[in-house]
Amino acid sequence: PLLALGFALWSIVTNIFGAIAVLMANNKHLKQLTIFVTIAALSSFALKIIFAPFLGITWIIWATVLGYAVACVLGIRAVRRILRSTVGYNKFKGE
Repeated sequence: PLLALGFALWSIVTNIFGAIAVLMANNKHLKQLTIFVTIAALSSFALKIIFAPFLGITWIIWATVLGYAVACVLGIRAVRRILRSTVGYNKFKGE
């Protein structure tokens, strides 16, 4: 059950990260997106090395979820900042 829950959360994190990547995939924000992807990959790799010997093989997916969740939080903050800086953002809020 713990492994299945990990894969379910990984699916959710992947979808969120995909939406962030689509919103940031232009020339102006591509460098920042690359930094987020690098942070996600390196942190999940480091957590896998830490988790696997001590907690077992099931925790490898949890290391991936945690690593990419950190990048998702950073990405959501960046996307909110990007959307606020655009002209049409206030129209969507009803202001």
